[in-house]
Amino acid sequence: KSHVYKKTLQAVCYPISCTIPHSFQVWSATSPTYCHECEGLLWGLARQGMRCTECGIKTHEKCKDLINADCLQRAAAKSSRQGAEDRLATMKQAMRERMLLREQQHSEVFVLVRQVFGVDEQAHKEQVKIVQQSILEGSSNWSAKLAITVICAQGLIGKDKTGTSDPYVTVQVGRIKKRTKTVPQELNPAWNEKFFFECHNFSDRIKVRVWDEDNDFKSRIRQRLTRESDDFLGQTLIEVRTLSGEMDVWYNLGRDEDNDLRSRIRSKLTSESDDFLGQTMIDVNKLSGQMDVWYNLEKRTDKSMVSGAIRLHISVEIKGEEKVAPYHVQYTCLHENIFHYMCESSKKSGCEDEVQLPKVKGENAWKIYFLPTMQEITDEFAMRYGIENIYRAMTHFSCLTTKSMCRGVPEVMSNLLAHINSYYAHNATSNAVSAGDRFAASNFGKEKFVKLLDQLHNSLRISLAVYRNSFPASQPERLHDMKCTVDLLTSITFFRLKVQNLSSAPRAATVLKECALNCMKTTYQFLFDNCNELQSNDVDRQSPDGLEFWHRLVELMVSVIEEDRVNYTPVLSSLQLDVNIGQLSASSMWSHFSQDVQLALQEHSEKPTVKMSDYMNLLFKIKWFYNKYVADAPAHKGSVPDYPRWFEQFVLRWLSENDEVSMEYLHSAYARDRKDNFQKSSEHALFSTSVVDIFTHLNQCLDVVKKLECPDPEVEATFLSRFSRTVAKVLFAYADIVAKDYGSFTDKPQKACVLMNNIQQARVQLEKLYEAMGGTAMQQETQDYLQNLQDELNAALDNLAARFVASQEAAIVEVVNEVGRLLHRVVKGPQPSGATTSAAAAATAAAQAEEADAVLRPLMELLDAELSLFASECEKAILKRLLREVWRLTISNLEKRVVLPPVSDPRQLFSTLSISSKASVSGVSHGLLSNISNISSNDTLSKDTEAKTMTPRQCGVILIALETIRQYFHAGGNGLKMAYLEKSTELQSLRHALSLYSQSTDSLIKTFVATQNCQDKPATEDQVGEVSVQIDLFRHPGTGDVKVNVKIILASKLKWKNVSMFRPFVEVNLIGPKLTGKKRKFATKSKSGTTSPKYNESFSFLIGSAEEPEAYELQLSCKDYCFAREDHLIGVTVLQIRDIIEQGSCSCWCGLGRKLHINEIGWTVLRILSQRPNDEVAAEFVRLKSEHRHDGPA
Repeated sequence: KSHVYKKTLQAVCYPISCTIPHSFQVWSATSPTYCHECEGLLWGLARQGMRCTECGIKTHEKCKDLINADCLQRAAAKSSRQGAEDRLATMKQAMRERMLLREQQHSEVFVLVRQVFGVDEQAHKEQVKIVQQSILEGSSNWSAKLAITVICAQGLIGKDKTGTSDPYVTVQVGRIKKRTKTVPQELNPAWNEKFFFECHNFSDRIKVRVWDEDNDFKSRIRQRLTRESDDFLGQTLIEVRTLSGEMDVWYNLGRDEDNDLRSRIRSKLTSESDDFLGQTMIDVNKLSGQMDVWYNLEKRTDKSMVSGAIRLHISVEIKGEEKVAPYHVQYTCLHENIFHYMCESSKKSGCEDEVQLPKVKGENAWKIYFLPTMQEITDEFAMRYGIENIYRAMTHFSCLTTKSMCRGVPEVMSNLLAHINSYYAHNATSNAVSAGDRFAASNFGKEKFVKLLDQLHNSLRISLAVYRNSFPASQPERLHDMKCTVDLLTSITFFRLKVQNLSSAPRAATVLKECALNCMKTTYQFLFDNCNELQSNDVDRQSPDGLEFWHRLVELMVSVIEEDRVNYTPVLSSLQLDVNIGQLSASSMWSHFSQDVQLALQEHSEKPTVKMSDYMNLLFKIKWFYNKYVADAPAHKGSVPDYPRWFEQFVLRWLSENDEVSMEYLHSAYARDRKDNFQKSSEHALFSTSVVDIFTHLNQCLDVVKKLECPDPEVEATFLSRFSRTVAKVLFAYADIVAKDYGSFTDKPQKACVLMNNIQQARVQLEKLYEAMGGTAMQQETQDYLQNLQDELNAALDNLAARFVASQEAAIVEVVNEVGRLLHRVVKGPQPSGATTSAAAAATAAAQAEEADAVLRPLMELLDAELSLFASECEKAILKRLLREVWRLTISNLEKRVVLPPVSDPRQLFSTLSISSKASVSGVSHGLLSNISNISSNDTLSKDTEAKTMTPRQCGVILIALETIRQYFHAGGNGLKMAYLEKSTELQSLRHALSLYSQSTDSLIKTFVATQNCQDKPATEDQVGEVSVQIDLFRHPGTGDVKVNVKIILASKLKWKNVSMFRPFVEVNLIGPKLTGKKRKFATKSKSGTTSPKYNESFSFLIGSAEEPEAYELQLSCKDYCFAREDHLIGVTVLQIRDIIEQGSCSCWCGLGRKLHINEIGWTVLRILSQRPNDEVAAEFVRLKSEHRHDGPA
């Protein structure tokens, strides 16, 4: 330390800056002049070179930087015309004046040196004098011995046409120059040649140049004419004063762009015409000890094309220098002492910043380490003893590592390390020496700096692992330090990868992420353990078993994440490390929080401790936290979170509890509505408040489910499926209540319409609810369930509409009966004959229209009154339902009570007739009409059959009336659709009945046979006997006539009340069209006193070829023969020919029933045929089909 103190005083007493540089100016020579450096001619007509105004030395512009820094000595020599002693005295006097002037002008520098090294003032003054005297004496007696070994070079540029060079090296110290041997065709040559020099000027430099030897004929001639005829490959300059001990160093080469023309001209005019491969210049004053160093080869001019580095081993022995540590170690001692003094001074003065950082900006700010006075001391020492800037930067970096957490220090360290990286790694790209080799040759020490970086890296990781404490968010300057700390980590990673050439160095982003995760883990654990203490004191302490604890924990996590997002994330975003502290914090917090809350909810699922609504509130809180902070984090973006499944069973339980609440709400809403007499919910609404209240509640429940915003589709589908059960339960219950209560309001049309409107509104709201739940996006099972609910409500609405219209049926029946009476009263006379003119036709049509209007008047008045009420009180969908029901009821009643008056069994028409089986057709018809006219007017049958007979004119009026009714129900498109009216079964049935009036008897009989397929149904239900028959069909091959042979074999099991007078026989009738004039009936002989008679009688019927056999049937009637009285029917059955056509014959037992089964079409045909008394075929057909057994079961 004492020696460093002395060397420091030497550097500040007479700084090296006092000797440099020369004051060169452009100068024009009036006579031939040679360069002091290269000895070449300063060629040109004017402004040929440079001249120092102080000492008068002349040189090329390209050589001015190669001149030794000995301006003072030259100036002194020039000003004195005496001998050597006079020159020496003059030089000493000039140096003494400069040292005294410096001591006066820069006294603070000397004071600071004394304070740094802890020397008392008196001793310091004496030491200053000693140092000044040694400088004066040493400048004249200074000498050094140099041993320079040129070892090898790498990455030289090729100058020959073959792409290679023939390099050799020249080494010059002062005026003495030596050269190595030539290595042919090699860009990485090795020489291993050693040269010895003596140096007596401490400002001398070692000039090392590399050349490409040209050995052709032209070059040999040029060598004789010029001093340097070879190609220049590069150079390096080394100041002797920077060397100490032994050094083995690589020196880089620059570049050279000399073209051939210029080289030729230069060869004629200068002493350097050879191609220059490179040079290096070494300041002798900086040499000490032994050194083995790589030097970069530099260019002589800006246009030089040079590359590569040269390795030299230099041994220095300086006269008068004691054997002490090398200058670099001495500089380290000085730098560390100044840094320590600065820190201690800051502590004593109570300064906020322990490390006082210089506030310097610019490209060279990284070279400024201290405040001005301290910086001047280190600069002069470094300049005096050749301490390179990279070594100084590494030394200062080493000092700062001890204060890496002080404010502002990370930024300085990051900047320093970035320039260190640039020096070793970036420069390695411009020459052949790798960054690792350059770093290994560092004077600072490879192992020392690597160890320093490792320790710093660990220290930074520890600081970042507790970044909330190390870099508080409340202090912006510390946040900037955090950014610089991460930047410093990046630089360390870069150093390891590019300089140390490590294959797998931890990336800064990875280290930052790991440290941040550790910090967040610690933070979360602290929040969990101190959740209650971190909240306000007036809040009751909660354990993790209670849900309030988790609410508070979420709030604390939010505050931490917000701090990371707002304060830390923007600071680090500029580093482009792909690390978002805010998102990382949210993801980490969520990871720890999810594990804890999931375990807690599992315990709650076994034994809930709070209401289900509290669990729902916690779910909403967690959902909000996840969506706002976690969802966008890279670790969770696009993934389905698990938190809905944690709460799935709690939500389902809440929905189950909601069922009971919804049902209670339903009953109370309906009770209120009924109490208010089903008042409409608003002025323009047609429904009451109960349905509004119900769906308001259901929509509120759905809002709760939808606000969950469940990101898991399966869980959401489960929630919606369960909610659909609630909806169905409520609406089914509502429809059931309305249906049960509806009977009380059927006599109050307005209230009944409101109830139907309520059900319709429920359907409308259900459809909206369906869409709100997701519509077709829901599970198919849920869709089907809600669709089934919609169908059930639709069926319930149809039922209400039918019940309401049914309650109006009595009024409709009454007016329809009135229509029938008016029809027979107003419409009389025959059908008008075909009109001969259009006017007559129009008059006929107008007359029929008037008749139709008159007939329909009571019906239209009723419809106007009721449908007007429906239109004003009912929804459109309800109105159409009511219109359909009224349409069906009106048309069916017109058919049954006007066109075909209702008769429970047409046999009533013949129940009182006494018609002999041998009676003529005219007798039967006369008896039938007499029977009808003799029935009492008070008899219901008389009233029903009174309007039976309809004339063609009346049928025409009915058709016109139907068209009027149809148009009325269509209402110009506002009512029922015309297509529906046309296709309605009621209208088609009525038109069919009217069409039957105009059909012939044969056509009606054919229709009857074709439509009656179960006439023998009573025989299967209540059989009174059976008959064995044999039937054979024959078709004539020529005429095509069909012949039917029927053989009655026997009867069996005949049931009769009086067997003693029992004489059964079998009557066979052929029924079908076009049988007029043909034999249609045969009968067997009667057999007395037996219930199983045998007949074995055959009969033949001739059908002919006018109709197909399918249009015919055989009716077998077993009767009890009575003399002079009507034969009694025992049983009857029917065999249809179409059933036996395929076989051609049939032998079977036919069961006998008390009567035939006839459907509605059959009865219609019978009623119409019964109105044709003059048609004996019709009368006979009616008689046959109307026969039935009168007594009860035997």
